[in-house]
Amino acid sequence: MSSDQRSDDDGSAHACTFFMLDAAFVRQYPGKSLPFFQEIRDKYTTDEPLVEVSLDYADVVKGTHIETTLAVSHRWMQPDDPDPDGEQLKALKGFLNSPDGKKIERVWIDWACMPQDQPKGSRSAEDSAAFKRMLKEVNRLYLGTTVLILLDLSYVSRFWTQFESWLAMQFATPDGLKPAVGTKNERHHIVCIQNAAEQSELHEKMLIQSWATKTPEQAHAFLSKPDVTVTNQSDKKGQLPKIKELDAVVQGAFSEVARQIEDELAASQAAAARAEAELAAWEAENDAKAGDGNRWKVAARQAASAVEEHARAKEEHARAISNSVVPAMMKRAEAALTEDSLSMSDVPELVLQLSIGGDKLKERAAVALGYFAYNDVDNQVAIARAGGIAPLVALASGGTDGQKEEAAAALRCLARNADNKVAIAKAGGIVPLVALARDGTGGQKEYAAGALGNLACNADNKVAIAKAGGIAPLVALARGGTDGQKEWAVMALANLAHNADNKVAIAKAGGIVPLVALARDGTDGQKEYAAGALRNLAINADNKVAIAKAGGIAPLVALARDGTDGQKEYAAGALRNLAINADNKVAIEKAGGIAPVLLQSCSAELTGIERKPELNGCVGRIMGWDASSGRYYVSLDGFLRRGVGGEQREKDHPPTPVRPPPGPLSLSPPPPRPSSPLSWWSRSSRTT
Repeated sequence: MSSDQRSDDDGSAHACTFFMLDAAFVRQYPGKSLPFFQEIRDKYTTDEPLVEVSLDYADVVKGTHIETTLAVSHRWMQPDDPDPDGEQLKALKGFLNSPDGKKIERVWIDWACMPQDQPKGSRSAEDSAAFKRMLKEVNRLYLGTTVLILLDLSYVSRFWTQFESWLAMQFATPDGLKPAVGTKNERHHIVCIQNAAEQSELHEKMLIQSWATKTPEQAHAFLSKPDVTVTNQSDKKGQLPKIKELDAVVQGAFSEVARQIEDELAASQAAAARAEAELAAWEAENDAKAGDGNRWKVAARQAASAVEEHARAKEEHARAISNSVVPAMMKRAEAALTEDSLSMSDVPELVLQLSIGGDKLKERAAVALGYFAYNDVDNQVAIARAGGIAPLVALASGGTDGQKEEAAAALRCLARNADNKVAIAKAGGIVPLVALARDGTGGQKEYAAGALGNLACNADNKVAIAKAGGIAPLVALARGGTDGQKEWAVMALANLAHNADNKVAIAKAGGIVPLVALARDGTDGQKEYAAGALRNLAINADNKVAIAKAGGIAPLVALARDGTDGQKEYAAGALRNLAINADNKVAIEKAGGIAPVLLQSCSAELTGIERKPELNGCVGRIMGWDASSGRYYVSLDGFLRRGVGGEQREKDHPPTPVRPPPGPLSLSPPPPRPSSPLSWWSRSSRTT
């Protein structure tokens, strides 16, 4: 609001009634710019687009109108015409039709919602009084609604627009106004118009930096300077004192709301007691129990429901305050979680609900975030940027059983991202995940093991997981867990075994025997990752002996010969590492492991080629064996060539342990992703 026809007067100290436009009228308005208030009131009598809304400071502190009401902060482009080229209406329509504006039901914009003196001297005495009354309390609009800032290059030079921006970037608390930017209470939107649109990001950043963190005292000092211009000096004189009073005003409003909630609860309790007494009197008089349809029984039941409703309202209000969230913002997040479908635009509300929701809503929010993080790198980044990691870690640590399980599942998905691996550890996520892997329910153990496995792709996390005692419970799951627990635990052990100290610790914890058993008898996934874990463990000299002693050579040979591609690769790597030990080399040869290993990890030099002598001396990788011709298939620069069996000699790699390929193993199939749109899905549908 930046009309040059403003003044100040005494007004209501309590509720103030404002005229607002039906948002549907604005969305559909066909003209270039919105008419003045008097024209809308007098001309559009059938549509009745103007509605009256009462707004007091109780509404401000509760956030009653944030979800549905939009106040527009803008500058008048000309003294007698706020929007001569229609750019402001165009920007307003664009916002109302965007995802952020879809729930807006009412719009307040000064020239269309307050009686204007255009042409000069035409405003009636009654309209002038209404204008002054609304002007005096206009700060309530910018404190208690969603605010759209239409930012042009001259916006930052005016008193009203800067005052409105500051109000839009604050929220009310029991201790006064606090900065809303960067919190769950943020409710302003900036659209750059005119020449400001050319460098919109820069202008938005400058406006936010100027006003987001100013205290009322700092805002007063800034706005009182003479270079902050205003057409009617009386506007500035009337509004400046209010800035210093706002802290006390909102503190008083919070006290009044708390008293009102207590009074309503007490009144409902008294009414319920009377209803129970009347029911008891009827039953005593009639010497019978009242049936469900009895009017005294119905009244008592309704009174009891009213008590529950008021008690719940008191609890929600207290919970919102304790979490520094405007009560209506908390309700918006809860409402989003009752819908049948969600999108990434709901992530801020989901993250908010992790902290302030009831038990069931916290659990549902964790489920939804895990769903969005499923194998989607962009979503994993977005959830982390929205602040989702810390509250998920908190749920994994101190939530209900259901919350812990869903939080661990979500963290497992988020931990696929490299930066998130660091962030989860920094947020203290490793210790509670280790605790769940050790002492949790079946689902908690499985998801925690998966999260630890993904986290263990980071070198520092390998050390931290071991230090937190993570190796022993993972070995226990590999030995005696469910199939899902075993697969995730083995993947985690494979990643942890990239660390030299962890190689020793895993063996010491008894990890080799269950890994060998899984390589021999496990599911396909268990076999693959057990082979990978044994490959990494076999770099250690003592482990070479222990793996052979545990009977690990035979199942590894079988996997290298007959397994899937992944099983073959990891098993051949394990056998190569084991073969550095002389006794193991003999045992591998006896088990028939030489040929499978050669096919997976050996190269061959071509000699005696007559048709293409230029290939003689070339070295390629053995890719297969043609039993019918007695020849190997060798890959040279990506082309498969078959050499003559007697003319091809094999070359082993140098006698050093085979190192893991770049990047640790990372098993990553979270629960099957439900079909979109997201519906609340049962835990039984989320098997790994």
